Amino acid sequence: MMPKRDFLSFLVAVAMGAGIWALSPIVTGKTEPWDSRGPYYSIALLTGGVLSAAVCPRYFWLAPIGIQIGVLAFMLLRGIIGPFIVLFPLFALYHMIPSFIGAVAVYGIYVAVGPASRSGER
Repeated sequence: MMPKRDFLSFLVAVAMGAGIWALSPIVTGKTEPWDSRGPYYSIALLTGGVLSAAVCPRYFWLAPIGIQIGVLAFMLLRGIIGPFIVLFPLFALYHMIPSFIGAVAVYGIYVAVGPASRSGER
């Protein structure tokens, strides 16, 4: 069974993934964030990886997975996905890169800080 903090990290990631898509029309004017001209989607994925992994850095790998599950859930609930569902795994792997980089950065800081500052965590 997954500890509560790890599950919370995963839930934050899922919410971040759905939130990225929900905010896209407001921030970029485009329904699909990858259609925007600016770096919105990459920056949002990177930020989502950082924030999700910060909840529980030991399980940093949950961040990119949770974000893509949130994206998929949002797309399914809004009826955006259609025949794209067949290609979703490929796009998800590609779009996991920024969130994975952000999550790994958090984990690197977590490891670099050392066990002294984490005395209460097990």
